[in-house]
Amino acid sequence: MFRYYELLTDYSPEDVQKLKQQVLSKEKHPREVKVALAQFLVKRFHSEEAAQHAKEEFDRIFVNKGLPDEIPEVTLAAESQKGICALMVQLGLATSNSEASRLIQGGGLQLNQEKVMDPKLKLDLASGQEYLFKAGKKKFIKVVVK
Repeated sequence: MFRYYELLTDYSPEDVQKLKQQVLSKEKHPREVKVALAQFLVKRFHSEEAAQHAKEEFDRIFVNKGLPDEIPEVTLAAESQKGICALMVQLGLATSNSEASRLIQGGGLQLNQEKVMDPKLKLDLASGQEYLFKAGKKKFIKVVVK
């Protein structure tokens, strides 16, 4: 991370060294230093508002365990007894049924903001229903059944 400070910011080598020391002495938390770097870069290449919005979105999703502003939406046909692992592969949340199963067993899948712990779960996708999937920390998808 400090290499990025050296290459991409206008911080002097002394400032970067001071920042390293603050992290090593636990005066500053590494996350705080990373967030400052991210804000600096977004502000530099976009705008102050974009940097502030990105920080707020990051805090909402990762710190406060909330939802992002924009969640991709997928429409599926009604289907009964659809396996959760096959559905995850179909939605692009996993590359294979076994990867989906491992993710579920590790507690990495939420369906409508509740953890799914059974990789053999079957869903009845009835017309008019909506599901919100969260796989891992970053993958969100909203499913609308037609």
